[in-house]
Amino acid sequence: TLDLHLEHRASEADPYVTLSMGVVTLVPEVADGDEGIEALLVKADQALYKAKKTGRNRVVAWTPE
Repeated sequence: TLDLHLEHRASEADPYVTLSMGVVTLVPEVADGDEGIEALLVKADQALYKAKKTGRNRVVAWTPE
């Protein structure tokens, strides 16, 4: 675990900088076009907010619910 303890004085959530990430993988299909990209971004966003909701400073991969 890398622990830099970068101060974040303006934050009310945590005195140190935290990093939360939402990730998703996709096998692209030409037929999906821009809609496939949009769906990918929506899923990554869902995973990001799940990471933040479950304690911040973590990585969450999107999974179907």
